[in-house]
Amino acid sequence: MGRDEVCILCGIRPYGGPSCFGATEEIIAQITDDVRAEGFTDRRLSPFDVPNMLREIFQQNLADLDPSYHASLHPGYDKDCIAIGHFDRGGGYEPCPHAGHALHPPGDDVEVRRVTDESTAASFITLVELVRGARVLHNAWTTCTTSGPSACNIWLHVGCWGHLQYWLACTRPPRAGRTGQPLSLAGELYELTASRAEPQDEYCGGLPAVDYGGALDAFMGTQYQDYILGPRRGARHLARALGAGKRGTDLVPALMEDVRFWMWARPDMWPRAPHAGPYDAPLGTEPAPQTAALCMLPNELLPELLQHCELDAVFALASTCRELYTRVLAQPTLADTLHRAAENRGSALRWVLPAPTLRVEWLAACDAMRTWLPAGAPPPLTFDEMEFDEEEDEDADFVPPESESDEEDDEGSMEEDEDEDALEEHMDAGADPSQDDAPTEDASPADDLSLPISDVPIPLPQDPSTLPLPLLPLFEPAFPLARFLDAVRTSASMRARRRRWGLVKQWDALFAAYRRDGWERDVFAPPGTVWAVGEDGVLRCQCEVGNGA
Repeated sequence: MGRDEVCILCGIRPYGGPSCFGATEEIIAQITDDVRAEGFTDRRLSPFDVPNMLREIFQQNLADLDPSYHASLHPGYDKDCIAIGHFDRGGGYEPCPHAGHALHPPGDDVEVRRVTDESTAASFITLVELVRGARVLHNAWTTCTTSGPSACNIWLHVGCWGHLQYWLACTRPPRAGRTGQPLSLAGELYELTASRAEPQDEYCGGLPAVDYGGALDAFMGTQYQDYILGPRRGARHLARALGAGKRGTDLVPALMEDVRFWMWARPDMWPRAPHAGPYDAPLGTEPAPQTAALCMLPNELLPELLQHCELDAVFALASTCRELYTRVLAQPTLADTLHRAAENRGSALRWVLPAPTLRVEWLAACDAMRTWLPAGAPPPLTFDEMEFDEEEDEDADFVPPESESDEEDDEGSMEEDEDEDALEEHMDAGADPSQDDAPTEDASPADDLSLPISDVPIPLPQDPSTLPLPLLPLFEPAFPLARFLDAVRTSASMRARRRRWGLVKQWDALFAAYRRDGWERDVFAPPGTVWAVGEDGVLRCQCEVGNGA
């Protein structure tokens, strides 16, 4: 029987979040009670009207209610995942049994694979190779299930792996492995996860030390992460929508807010401008002209303070008085703040910026940010759009004055006469003039014109995946940074991104403890254990082979 296992970082299965409501009569009755508990009353509605409206919603498919809901569930990156561990021909390994219990390979030589096409329970059947930015697929098993013998192998979404690399802010140095060399981040993540006192959940793969914020509630006691209503918390938004006169399917946005559906959204869809710029009007209503104590801070210290504030706190600070409103939301102040956040792993605003470890995410962010620039503003140049001067003869188009031209003609004719006399002397000495043009040993094939054209090597264009990333448009002076950040606050995708940032901060603490204290439990084979793939294609320890020798 199949089941879902979740990414150890975000708590979401490989192919995205839940897509059906999973409503029962008991759940409908509970939602109705929660609406009443919020104080909603309307004498025009009978006791059966709210349950009936809920049944009407729950009987429809998610894509029929709003296609954007269903589209947001796609995890991106062609649903590829990153697998970390030890993999043989069958996709896993055989633990060492010679200590009386299963022992596993350490994290020194872990392999990092890009995989896709989950078969069941974190077992993938396709290996993805990126060749010059293009996906090349190979049939190969990769097993990361928590219930099999290869229980230490782990997997993450491609986006989660890139965000962990960019956002992890643990200041302690990496641990040394069995070889004495520092472990890679992948090796540390492998050992940290496997050596926890509370290991991964055997059924869903989540790590008990991580609070996934309700994502695991979507299982609703089953083996599949299928149910939207699982993470529901009360009915506050639904009660407000009913109080505002909304009925039927118009209640869907409020219901989705109560079930926190935004947590399943792709975290790399930056808000696009609602209309063409420029955005010169002030943002919201300016506060009263009172003076706050923070107004005494000099301008150069304000960005240093703001980079450690949550985004909502930045706007709350701007609302305290008119002077702070003007200073905090000024484009230079916000741009300086984000510059500092980009350079500081501990900044609370680092998540607002795309991760350079994820090229697709960076380019998508640039594309969305360009929509906020005023019409006609030139976008930042990419590498492909930059123009470079061609190598040409600088004097090719130079036409000398008539007097200088005549003198050069005379000098040229004298040089030609000297060349002809030298050639005649050379031939009189019995030399073959054709040998002068023979290629030397140092000549390259491209210089040998006697070779067929097909044999001349043609240099390949630069790998597009290695080109420099373009500059972010949000640092342009004309970019309406305050309005953009205000849109970021309410975007479902950016809220999901902020959730993932919070999860990485939990891993900051786990990494700090692991690097300071080491393993909570020892599940790894002792030093000196040799692991090798046998003739049968299985990776196993060579303890018996070594003892027999």
